[in-house]
Amino acid sequence: MIDVKDLFPRIVAVSEDFGKARNDYVVSHPGFQIERDARITIFSHCKVVIDSALLYLAFRTFQLPSDGWWDSLPNEFSKIGISKPLLLKPDPANRKLIIEAVDSFWSYGSFILLFSSLESSTRTIVRTAFRNQFNDGRANLRDIYRRLLGANFSNYECLLELLRLGRNTMHNNGVYFPETIGDNRHVPYKNKTYDFIDGQVVQYGDLPKLLFFDIAPDVLKMIIEIVNSPAVVSHIQIQDPSA
Repeated sequence: MIDVKDLFPRIVAVSEDFGKARNDYVVSHPGFQIERDARITIFSHCKVVIDSALLYLAFRTFQLPSDGWWDSLPNEFSKIGISKPLLLKPDPANRKLIIEAVDSFWSYGSFILLFSSLESSTRTIVRTAFRNQFNDGRANLRDIYRRLLGANFSNYECLLELLRLGRNTMHNNGVYFPETIGDNRHVPYKNKTYDFIDGQVVQYGDLPKLLFFDIAPDVLKMIIEIVNSPAVVSHIQIQDPSA
């Protein structure tokens, strides 16, 4: 994983970029309901994922390796009425394995949740912007984004394919199992090709670096284009059902 001293400020910067984009959109559209309109909450949902990733990274970096944190657990459990600690301090070798497992959980979870936030919000927007089309927002994502982004779809086509296939493989413990046997895919993105080979583990390289240095900024650019597209911005309100 990329050095945390480089990763921490990057995640903070990405979070701030999402927050600024959200605030700029609110200022530009004062009639939209800040906490309930999907064109605004799409930024918020993504930012929650990024901020949670930052908190998780802090826990992984400063707490898990610390003897003091592990030693404090019996007292902390006692405070909530649990007399026997449920987590015991592991030896150094096992602690290393725990941190590696947390890194994997954190990286894959952040990837999936960021795409989920984008996808669910986009489908909500489509249900209003293109009412009675795209099977009420349940249609193929490729068709939805092509309509939302218009001529700019090609700028994000590889990103969306990487997100879609990546999400699917992560649901299979990182192994690519296409619906059609032998349907191998090769996705070029940011000067690298990601190979999705039937029955094989997909190699993403440094996933946190890929996610926070490349994918998240591109997702933000795409969201800005979506919420400012004529078919989307023209509506008085697009209700976020989760708000």
